Amino acid sequence: GSADLWVIGSTSPLRPQLSFLRFYNHSNSLNYQRLNRSFSIEYGRGKCEGDLVTDSVTVGSSTVHGQVFGEVFNVTLSIESADEPIDGIMGLGFSTLAMHHQPSILDTFKTQNMISRRAFSFILSKGVDAAGSAIVFGEPDEDESKNGINWFDVVRYKIDSSPSPAHYLWTIPLQTVAIDDDTSVSFCGVPGSQSACTALLDTGTSFVLL
Repeated sequence: GSADLWVIGSTSPLRPQLSFLRFYNHSNSLNYQRLNRSFSIEYGRGKCEGDLVTDSVTVGSSTVHGQVFGEVFNVTLSIESADEPIDGIMGLGFSTLAMHHQPSILDTFKTQNMISRRAFSFILSKGVDAAGSAIVFGEPDEDESKNGINWFDVVRYKIDSSPSPAHYLWTIPLQTVAIDDDTSVSFCGVPGSQSACTALLDTGTSFVLL
């Protein structure tokens, strides 16, 4: 996914229309600084615009300082809904993907010694409303893995039609997919062949892109 962090500022003119959200009020912070640079990012469902700022950011019980992010004032309303409210987005991709060339929050966690490895993992509970889901920054919790953890090298990814150079995304080589131990399913050519394709694991959507 993306590598940019943004939240909607409390002075957004769209606040009356987005009353179901929580807003970032920079006047409550002693560490807030505006960087006199604009911020904008576009997604498949719309875009948002605002200012590039820096402040302390708390995730769970950990706080990092001097994190650069977007304080957004204008956002495409098609992104937002009361059923799926988005107060902001915390991109966890590689910093080379950041629209404004700033360290991601994952990089800041590492440089400020909050984590030992630039890694994150998800624990997903069963059922939409079931409790227990979590995001873990740093080393994964191996106790939550039933069959242990397998590690794969990340490979560079390039869209064939794009003039941009290849980037590091959360892409890995994939040869086959097993469904209920059935390995005859193949997305990469002839079933049973050893040819590999590239799979993009995107935590921001419900898809695996091949």
